[in-house]
Amino acid sequence: MAEPLTVTISSLFRCHCDEATSEFLDVFGRMVDWWLSKASSGFESHTALRNRFYEAAKKTWFGWNSQHLETSSSLAYLFLKRGAKQHALKLAVVGSQAVSIKDLCLHISLCPPKFGRVTLNVENSQQHNLLKAAEDRMCKLGQVLLTTDWVLITFIFEVSVGHEQSGIIDSLFDKPEKDVLEE
Repeated sequence: MAEPLTVTISSLFRCHCDEATSEFLDVFGRMVDWWLSKASSGFESHTALRNRFYEAAKKTWFGWNSQHLETSSSLAYLFLKRGAKQHALKLAVVGSQAVSIKDLCLHISLCPPKFGRVTLNVENSQQHNLLKAAEDRMCKLGQVLLTTDWVLITFIFEVSVGHEQSGIIDSLFDKPEKDVLEE
């Protein structure tokens, strides 16, 4: 049997964040700035930065999903490597383990058991089918880039070429039985 092929598809959605998610975007920016302040002396690697301050980060951001500590430290390290001193964007990088799709909306684990909900504007049948595949667990979600106005979601499919499962990719182009774009 052939090894499965990993197919990654990213889709950009306009969106509307609920109040909890809007608050998260502000907090995530402060998390990145916190990491940047700790990294002012410079670090050779992201791992060195994270390992040096992770315990302090857990205390400072107690209650928040630890995935956000990981992704905010990664973003801070990227900013540091590019000479940025502050996180000016209202942008969050959300790890795959902190997101799910339910009722064609993006759900984000914030401070468990608290979740944020992002309403996605589905603009075509392919976007609808991608969300449905994620909701039905026919694919995994990768990292998500989130702003107040748009979200970039990565969908990861494992397909075996030559098996009926390879039809999953073809099915992304099918029209939904009920045209969700006209609702």
